[in-house]
Amino acid sequence: MRLRRLLYLVLLLLSGVLIWQIVEVRTQPLPAWEPTIPQTVRAAIALPPLSRPAAAEGEGMVVAIAEKNPLDVKRGKKDPPPPAPQYPPPTHLKLVGVALTAEQKAVVLLDSSQGGKVLRLRAGETIGPYRLQEITPTTALFTYGNNLSATLSLVQLRSGEAAKGPRMEIPPPKPAAPKAAPPAP
Repeated sequence: MRLRRLLYLVLLLLSGVLIWQIVEVRTQPLPAWEPTIPQTVRAAIALPPLSRPAAAEGEGMVVAIAEKNPLDVKRGKKDPPPPAPQYPPPTHLKLVGVALTAEQKAVVLLDSSQGGKVLRLRAGETIGPYRLQEITPTTALFTYGNNLSATLSLVQLRSGEAAKGPRMEIPPPKPAAPKAAPPAP
């Protein structure tokens, strides 16, 4: 208990000294400050004289403001270049599935030129002249020829058409082997 009182007294004494120092510093006047710039520096930062009269310069600004609206939103902006033309997708390919995982991206295509064959392509692979460039959850971007591109969108099959769509054959499950009967005692 005595130690605590001693600590409180020391803390109170330190607080008093700190407040006294703050008051002393605040009551002192600030020293006068005058900038002293050497003559060599003043000569170095002196602005050159104007080459033409200010009146002629002002007239030129008035003409520029009158001809061009400085508050126009389109001022100083260039028109964006037209987007690259999107060519129609190849007619013999249909995008019927997209598989996106952390390791890879792949699409499932139905190729009517090969008799309805189902193909799986990863990004960067090719089918004929078409190279699969980019895969999104609903589209696949193919590039071909001289920087031409085509986008295939995911085919949404309706209930009547779903039965005609490509299917993977899943083998039927094998029947379980019959359990052996326990031996007779």
